[in-house]
Formats: sequence, structure tokens, C-alpha cells
Amino acid sequence: MLILGIGNCLMADDGIGVHAARRLAAAPPPGSTVTDVGTDFLSAVPFLEQHSRVLVIDAMDAGEPPGTMYRCRADAIETPKGRSLHELGLLAMLEFVAADRRPEIHFLGVQPARIEYSLELSPRLAEVLPAVVKQAGKIAAELTRQPPFSAARSTPAEASAPARRPAKGGPARRSAGVPPATSPPSARR
Repeated sequence: MLILGIGNCLMADDGIGVHAARRLAAAPPPGSTVTDVGTDFLSAVPFLEQHSRVLVIDAMDAGEPPGTMYRCRADAIETPKGRSLHELGLLAMLEFVAADRRPEIHFLGVQPARIEYSLELSPRLAEVLPAVVKQAGKIAAELTRQPPFSAARSTPAEASAPARRPAKGGPARRSAGVPPATSPPSARR
């Protein structure tokens, strides 16, 4: 199980994934490897090749209140709606991973309050960072308990193909006690 923090720490809340990964790296969940790659997705390729499951923590703008958390699988994300601010770059990196070694990718997205030049998270995201770290640990524990990812992993075409909207209570859902979402969140850049 790989926990991958992505984002740009020079752009305030866009760095939430990196901040969370750094905290998780101090005490990784059992059975997990934690790393942050910032926006250098190419450096993630060796890690992606070594793991069958990946939890990506990133800013995800869906127009909800800042600090709202979302959980979804990469194949449940609609395009152009429902994407994290970095997932296209990360999913494009799957092209560099052999088809039989591509991992199952899950996202833990966090609604940013502000994306602007700053080395600091907004007060709201600084406040929810411990909850993001805790939620990532819970998800990692859950994914680690599941049977190993089997058979055919997604092909490059499947990794970039638009996904259909999940059924109510489907794979995309809000975290931290918020009811399940009916569809993946919409992203805005």
C-alpha cells in the first residue's frame, strides 16, 4: 500500500497532500509506504510500479466548503468534472508503468480554501490537516485488509477514459461523517 502526497506547497492549500504525507511519514500506517512527490509525478513511477494499491492525497476543488474531504477511485472520476487539481498529471504517469503493474488508485481529496502564492495552508486547512491524516490512515488500513488487487490492471486507455457517474452511495463519497456523495466532485482550475 502506497500513500502518495501530491501538490504544490508554494500555492497554499494546493500543498495539502504533501503536508499530510509528511505527517504520515513520521508514523506510517502498518503495511504502508508514504512518500510525497509534490508536482514531480515522474518521480512517482518507481513507487507506482512497486505497489498494487495507491492512496493519493491532494487538493480537490468541488465548490464545497473548505476542508470537505472526498474519497473516490481514479476510475470513478468524471472528466472534465470530478478531478483533483493534479490527477491528470499523475494518471498520465501510468503510461510509464508496465500495464501488468499498474496500481489501483484511490483519491482522498480535500476542498481547498485558497490556491495562491503562500507557503502556509489556509487557517481552515491547517485546522483539518490532523483529520485528513487520520482519514488517510483509516483508508490505508481498510485497503490493506482487502484482498490483493487481482488480474488485469487498467490499461492506459482505461486510465484516461471518462468514468460514468457512480450510483448513490457509490465509490465517490465525502469523508468525516458527511453523507455519501451521489457523484464525484467537480473540479475547477
